[in-house]
Amino acid sequence: MNFDFGRTLNRAWQITWNNKILWILGILSALGAHAAVRFGNSFPSFPSFPSSTPGNPFPRLDNLFPNQSQTTVIAIGLSLICVVIIVALVFWVLSIIGRGGLIGGIQIADTTEHVSFGQAWALGLKHFWNVLLIGLLVAIAGLIVGLFFAFPLFALCLWPLRCVSFLLIPILGVFTYLAQIAAVTENLSVGEAFNRAWVVVRANLGPVIVVGLLLVIIDTVVGLLVLLPFIIAFVPLFIALSAYLVSLGIANAPQSTAVLGQAGAVTAVIAGLCVVVWIPVVVVARGILETWIISVWTVAYRQLSSQTGAAPAPLAPAPVAS
Repeated sequence: MNFDFGRTLNRAWQITWNNKILWILGILSALGAHAAVRFGNSFPSFPSFPSSTPGNPFPRLDNLFPNQSQTTVIAIGLSLICVVIIVALVFWVLSIIGRGGLIGGIQIADTTEHVSFGQAWALGLKHFWNVLLIGLLVAIAGLIVGLFFAFPLFALCLWPLRCVSFLLIPILGVFTYLAQIAAVTENLSVGEAFNRAWVVVRANLGPVIVVGLLLVIIDTVVGLLVLLPFIIAFVPLFIALSAYLVSLGIANAPQSTAVLGQAGAVTAVIAGLCVVVWIPVVVVARGILETWIISVWTVAYRQLSSQTGAAPAPLAPAPVAS
């Protein structure tokens, strides 16, 4: 199969750079996706009201509101849980719209060179349910496979697959991309999109694997580079904290302990300021990377599907929502 990797990567970057308005959808897609992944770990602990547990360094909810009744504290706890759920759902919905809008906007840009935010957003709204259902069904399939490994009988039967089980997430991720791209670019139903993605993958397995590996490597390297300033900012804090803890065990060293404590506090403030300044850079960088990755898959899908047969027709610009 004749597949031009260099042209695909370069074309995806041209679309990403020349249509910076898509970065907003990339940011929404990236933030919403990560919020959804952490959704299950986002809930605060439900309050309990016996006496404080000895040795627990974290404040309890009832201790934070000592003058309130137990009913009021429970209401506060439930309100916090509801707020977390609502925020997570909002990010999740924005992620789905952002993903669909990116795919549709990228296809328009690949055809006409430029796309407006309104056109891309309208396509995201139009294909919201299909993009959502595809992501949910693939996630459920991955969860079912993961549960099989939790049972001894199934784990024993599937033992030969455990050595490659770490590939399950990227494989499902790639298939999700392609099915969602098929649904948006060819205006297909969920079942038709899955079938179309499977046909394209089966006929172009080699190029799909190579593109997937390249994007995983690039995503990992860029992610580490973006997080490197966080690591650099916190290294002095870890050093100061370690020295402070060591000084606590030294007898007759109150002066050095106080100095190290002050140094640690100053270092913590500086590290915190660095993190606050760098967070917007991380958000924008993640949005650009998300836009480029989806651009690569969209351009690659269009090229591979055209070689497979029944290439998608150019997508007409969606009307801007009034």
